[in-house]
Amino acid sequence: MSSCIQKKNLVLTAAGPILALGLLFTISTLIACAGGVETKSAPSLSATTTTVSSTPGTTPTTPTTGAGAASGMWMKVTTGQKGNFYEHLLGDYNTPCKIDSLSSASVDLKCVIDVPEEDLFYWGMKFTWNVPPSMCTYAEFRPYYFENWQVAYGPSTITYYVDAAGAIGSAGGGGGTVSGGLPAGLGSDGNPSCAYNYTSQLGPNCCRGEYSITKNVWSGTAWVATTTKGAWGGKASTCMAGPAMDTQTKTKDGFPMNDIYAVEGVGVQSTYSPPTPLSKLTNASVLLANYYTSPPSAYSNSLIKPTESYQVLCIDPAGEVKARIRLYIQDWNQYSEWQSKGDPNTIGVEPIEGNINDSYDWDNYEAFSGSDKYPQLRF
Repeated sequence: MSSCIQKKNLVLTAAGPILALGLLFTISTLIACAGGVETKSAPSLSATTTTVSSTPGTTPTTPTTGAGAASGMWMKVTTGQKGNFYEHLLGDYNTPCKIDSLSSASVDLKCVIDVPEEDLFYWGMKFTWNVPPSMCTYAEFRPYYFENWQVAYGPSTITYYVDAAGAIGSAGGGGGTVSGGLPAGLGSDGNPSCAYNYTSQLGPNCCRGEYSITKNVWSGTAWVATTTKGAWGGKASTCMAGPAMDTQTKTKDGFPMNDIYAVEGVGVQSTYSPPTPLSKLTNASVLLANYYTSPPSAYSNSLIKPTESYQVLCIDPAGEVKARIRLYIQDWNQYSEWQSKGDPNTIGVEPIEGNINDSYDWDNYEAFSGSDKYPQLRF
């Protein structure tokens, strides 16, 4: 058996904008290619040493990866993490996020890190995960990310009419008159226009697909048609956001890839250090906090599913998942509520200035009305 850890990057398929309390932070989703790009390395298998910077706002660091400890499969806050936090099994503050052994066919845990929202904004959150040498053949790590700007297909066929005075309509009459207003996919200047191209809002182009546009011009006696074809040109990967977009190796199309390790006999332990919201110049908690009270709504024009949690998987030789830990980071609006383990989602106005809820999480975004609300967490 090899004594090295073999690392392979696997495609992580994924799925709107973050408008963070006056700060425009723009980044959504579509589809990743199907193949992985394999790279192998043999890092030192000595015990992992983790160094945590006390300087906020730093860029993500290279994961500290080494041999796994024998003490089970777990995820926990990295030693030295600044700020206040609780880490526990979902629904049980007294139980750690840990699988001691695989006594059943499969084990699936959900775990939570509870953090006051300003601590999360300033210090971020670093966590370490471990897979022991004797539990799994492979271990896979999947970071969280989400659809920030909506990705969708633009109209495939556009037909319009132009009268002798230059007026545009979606229908043309026998005497050279136009009616019906602008057809979908056409701007007032007569050029193709897609609702999912956000470049006019300083965002990305998320409009996918090709189009055929037919222009009918009145010659004085008849309509003369000219047809041209083109592509909407959107790149889905530019429309996503979240830690995976900052920390992971990308496919040729710009999508983040999972990390997989051969761990039989050696295990693996790694520290994940995503950038802080402060370093991203926004106070939107969803850049790190992925916790939600109820599953978010699903919309029919979503073209892909993101990773809604930070995941560690234990995999057997045939690729079957034997165990999984899903980690959720929850921000708390008031420190007093965090101390008493009360309500994380209190609202209202602070006595001196500002709102109690200073930073939007997924429960806030889900509460917004309308079927086009973004960013969006998808399954």
